[in-house]
Amino acid sequence: MKNYNIAGWTCTVTGDIEVIGNNYAPFACEAAPSDNTLLFNLNVLGNANLGEMERGQLLDTYPDESLRIDMCRLQDKWQMVCYEPHESTPFSMVEASADYSKVVLYIYDARLADFAFNNAMMIVYACASALRGDTLLFHSSVVVHEGKAYLFLGKSGTGKSTHTSLWVKHIPGSRLLNDDNPVVRILPDGVSVFGSPWSGKTPCYINESYPVGGIVRLWQAPHNQIERLRPAASFAAIMPTVSTLPCSDGITQGVRVAITKVVEQVPIYRLDCLPDEAAAQLSFTTLTGR
Repeated sequence: MKNYNIAGWTCTVTGDIEVIGNNYAPFACEAAPSDNTLLFNLNVLGNANLGEMERGQLLDTYPDESLRIDMCRLQDKWQMVCYEPHESTPFSMVEASADYSKVVLYIYDARLADFAFNNAMMIVYACASALRGDTLLFHSSVVVHEGKAYLFLGKSGTGKSTHTSLWVKHIPGSRLLNDDNPVVRILPDGVSVFGSPWSGKTPCYINESYPVGGIVRLWQAPHNQIERLRPAASFAAIMPTVSTLPCSDGITQGVRVAITKVVEQVPIYRLDCLPDEAAAQLSFTTLTGR
């Protein structure tokens, strides 16, 4: 058994734990079974037999550049059947209880075992934490400066990583916290962002947290211009960035509640920008008041 604390939530992994990558090491912890921060238990079956898979009713399909997921319902369980983008045979299946607290990962293709595990952990974390109404897994790049964190959002290819790298390069005291999937939590003392084991192509797995000083949605443009968004536009800017599967009313409602709390407490901006130092200086000055 291995236990991990990710943004204050404990995730327990049992079974074939050799599939766990080094990106989880900074988040390892000791946890008692009665720990009220326990989010889920994931049992890994590394040599599952595809022929024994009982598949439920197909509810929806979620395509992505790296995989495709069929969301199914089997009695009181959720099933996430995972495929490579252009394949018809699944390489894994995640089967979860209604509240995502008890999960089994069936790995059918040993060649993709590491990817299957990492994908399962991230999806289950996103869904289970969304049900709490105070935790969101974001698709963003996060930079820290003088004790506060700033999140940069946008569609893939809009320059999130480029923009935060410009902060690190040109703004002294800036450093990267996470480059792909940080965790945002609404806590009694405000909104904070946490590093996670999931950082895309950038190996940045930091178990730290900081209060959020601002959130910026990026848009490519032939100029640099920034504006603060009103609440409705702020909600719309954040919603597509939340990493989860909207497969149940509970998850959808939890995400909406959490985003509303973030919008109420954190300034949200739109930045139309070039991939240059001037854009980084503009966002830095606006967010920090310097």
